[in-house]
Amino acid sequence: MFSVVLMIFPINKRGAVMGIFGLVLTAGPALGPSIAGLIISVSSWHYIFWIMIVLNLLLLIFGAPKMENVSDLSRPKIDILSLIFSTIGFGGIVFALATLAESSITELIVWLPLLVGIVTLILFITRQFKMDIPMIDLRVFKHPMFTLGTVLMICNLFMILSVAILIPLYLKSVLGYAALVAGLVMLPGNALNIVMSPIVGSSFDKVGPKIYTRIGYILITISAILFVLVISATTPVWQIIVLLMVFFLGISMTIMPAQTKAMNQLPPKMYADGSAAMNTLTQVAGALGTAIAITMFTIGQNKYIEENGANVPVDFLAYGVHYAFIVVLIVSILSLIGSFFIKNSRHQH
Repeated sequence: MFSVVLMIFPINKRGAVMGIFGLVLTAGPALGPSIAGLIISVSSWHYIFWIMIVLNLLLLIFGAPKMENVSDLSRPKIDILSLIFSTIGFGGIVFALATLAESSITELIVWLPLLVGIVTLILFITRQFKMDIPMIDLRVFKHPMFTLGTVLMICNLFMILSVAILIPLYLKSVLGYAALVAGLVMLPGNALNIVMSPIVGSSFDKVGPKIYTRIGYILITISAILFVLVISATTPVWQIIVLLMVFFLGISMTIMPAQTKAMNQLPPKMYADGSAAMNTLTQVAGALGTAIAITMFTIGQNKYIEENGANVPVDFLAYGVHYAFIVVLIVSILSLIGSFFIKNSRHQH
């Protein structure tokens, strides 16, 4: 999708188009908790997946015939060994981090997949640099602004998925709200994100990424600090709604500028590789965000129970969410620091 945008739109119009794409990309994760809450409240959770099957079939029937190739087809061969290395590498690391929630890092089920994942990922990277036609041309990371933009995108997806799993968990298990209400609490922040995405996109070409990313990450960091401070077993729900709105306002100011800035740095022949590299890493970041959030949530609970006992479940559940948000705060601070290295200079291709 991003490769097509870069090929058919000139550099001075990409911001507006990426803003529309930002709206589409964020609408799914944004509306997901609310719609899922509604479905679970009136029916079985199985219908979440039945509805997705129907929607995907409709997309295939009506969308696929309208797709056109806008680039020259090179028909490269898929390198099976690279595919195996990347699957085992990323899969092993994500599995190990997810397993940390229930097991110690000294246990075989954690350290072995982690070790295998790291080794095979190194093998994958080494192989890409040695191949004449790599599966993903990792030379895209020789462009500093692309690398920085990709890192910021990784941080964004990590934080979005962490918040998307922690807040509904907190609303249901600690504050005692039904699935539908928990989804509706998420809605104002997500709606603000949807509204802001095209606004940021349309003004991106005039303002540039530097101002937007800095303001955005300041807002995200403020919301993360306040989440760490206010989350408890008795937090008023309006505070959660307001903090979610601040968080997603910051996300809307960072996700599209970081992505567009990164892709704009590449020469046209590297668009597909840049898009593939960024999408791969952001998908992994989303998986890691979920895995690490639940791991830290569990560690926080266990720490509270060791010190205070398990007599009041809402207290240790709340502390678990509070503890997990410390990681979100750390990532937001690192992202804010990174935003100060963003430059507004553009390269015409």
